[in-house]
Parts: sequence; C-alpha cells; structure tokens
Amino acid sequence: NIVWSFTSLRYLDIPLVSAITSRSTAMVGEYKPQDLANTAWSFATLVVRDEPLLEAIANSAIRILVEFTPQGLSNTVWAFATLSFLHDPLLSASASRVGEVLLQLKAQELSNTAWAFATLAVRDLRLLERIATLSVSRLEEFTPRNSANLAWALANLAVPHMPLLAAISAAAMTRIDELSPLSLASTAWACVQLEYSDTPLLDVISQSLASQKMLDDGVLGMALWTLSKQEDLAPAFELAESAAGRAASSLSLSPLLAACEERGLLLGELRVFRRLATDPSLKPLCLRAASLRLLEMGQTGQAQDLLLDFEGDADVLPDLMTQAIGCQAGTNSEKTLAAVRSKKGEK
Repeated sequence: NIVWSFTSLRYLDIPLVSAITSRSTAMVGEYKPQDLANTAWSFATLVVRDEPLLEAIANSAIRILVEFTPQGLSNTVWAFATLSFLHDPLLSASASRVGEVLLQLKAQELSNTAWAFATLAVRDLRLLERIATLSVSRLEEFTPRNSANLAWALANLAVPHMPLLAAISAAAMTRIDELSPLSLASTAWACVQLEYSDTPLLDVISQSLASQKMLDDGVLGMALWTLSKQEDLAPAFELAESAAGRAASSLSLSPLLAACEERGLLLGELRVFRRLATDPSLKPLCLRAASLRLLEMGQTGQAQDLLLDFEGDADVLPDLMTQAIGCQAGTNSEKTLAAVRSKKGEK
C-alpha cells in the first residue's frame, strides 16, 4: 500500500522504494491477488525493474491466478510488459485465464492486455482474435489511445483483423483531434503493416502530424516509414520538410530515402539529402552522398553544381568525393576543385 500511494502521487524515493522492494520480495508469498497486482502495477508505473521481485510475483500469481479480478489480471500482464520482463509460465497462464473472463474485461483492459502480449512478442492467435472480435462491437467504449494501442498490438504480432481495423479507422476519422501524435502514427502504421488500405485516413493523419510544432523522432520515424510505403510520396515529403519534422534524424528519414532509391527517384533522393544537410554535422556527408549518386547517373556537371546548391565548401569534403568527381569528369581533382571554387566566386 505504501508503494501504491507513492505511485498515485508520482513520487519516487529511491532509498525507500529499494527497502520496500527487498521487504516485498521476502513477503510476496503471503500476498493476496489484489496485493500482487497492485505491487506489479506500482513498480511498473514508477519504472522500477527488480527481477527477483518480479520473479516472486509471477510465481505467486500463477498459483492463485483464478482469484484475480479482470482488472488485476490485466494490470499484472501490463506491468510485466512495461518492465520488459518475460515470464512465459505467467503469460501462458494469464492467456488462459483472460480467455475465461474475456467478456468481463473493460475496454482499457482489453487494449492493455493485447498491448502487453504484443510488447513481449507473445503471439496467442486465438486469444488475440477473440479480443479483436469482441472489441469491434464495443469500440465506442474505447478511448482513441486504447484503439490505437489495440491496432498497434495486432499489427506488431501480424494478426490481421480487417473488421476491427475498419472500425478503428472510421472512428479515428471522426476523432482525429483527440489522437496524440503517437496514436496517430501507431494507427497509420498498423493499417499499412496489416495491408489495410485507407488512403483518406492516411492523408488526414499525415496532415495532422505535419501541423505539429515538433514531433518525437521515434514518432516521426514510424510515420515516415508508413507514408513511404504509399504510391504517392508527396505526404511523406510534406511531413519530412514541415516544422514538425525539422528535428528528424538520419534514422527516421531513412525509410523515405530507401523508398526513393528502390523506385529510382533520383530527385527524391537529393531532396532527402538536402533535408538531412540542414544538420551541420551531416552536411559534408550529405554533399558527398548526393554528389556520388549524381556521378553514378553520369551527371557530373550537376554533381559539381550541387556543392553550390547546398552552399557547401569543397574544402570540407573528403578527398574521396573530389577524386570521384574528377575521375568521372575526365579531369583531376584539382581541376574539379578549381571549377567549383570559380563558380562560387562568380556567385
């Protein structure tokens, strides 16, 4: 109860929590189902991962799992997933028990349970399909976040359930302003991952994300991966070049670059390199990569001009790049550098 109280207040006293952890591990065998569920939930919410305690909770829970309330059952598997602690016997027993009390689970408990199994990569196909089928008829009870988490869980475990995806997509269209950037990206990612085509939804989601002032790089990467799978890459570029995407890392932009490479869209590749070059630390590398791509296409003049387009200084480029330009042009690197510097002087 003490650690639950601290959790409710979002207060973390490390020395005290450590003492409680040691004491709880020793006494967990005496805990009732609600005590076990509350303890697991509390430590997960505080992000305190103590393996001996989690092992003890799991072993005790298995023995009395039939006595857990639906909420306690859901909270327990959610806690283990949140702390990335895989305990196969507990999860197997929990899956069986969830199946028995499935109709008693509330919307959030259905979503959290599916999310927990997906996070720990436990693919109980029968259980997940039952959760999905039940959720279709009760989707009005789900918050936008619950719906997004459920869609993500099914996609992460490759469980296509088109009726549920259709229902989630339709609901998302009417509640787009209530979805967080992560929920927007997760919903779009799930649809594409499970090959559920809903272009209008993806367009609305991409516009909503592009209108954000700033996006977390992980969210941005998920969204760009999703949009890069579409036939029309315009929404992906719009997001990448928006204010929301200004902090994009090379990792989050890599799906868009890969899509351009696979489709032979040289101008698209150069556009991504230009976006990456806004990071001073990446600018020389982007200049080199973009110029070499142009050289591979036999466009030597454009490769040289690219140094000017990016307002780059040839002196900061690796020797390999200038030598490659000179080789392709049938001249030596000194002449190439001289030509670039001359053009820069003209400007």
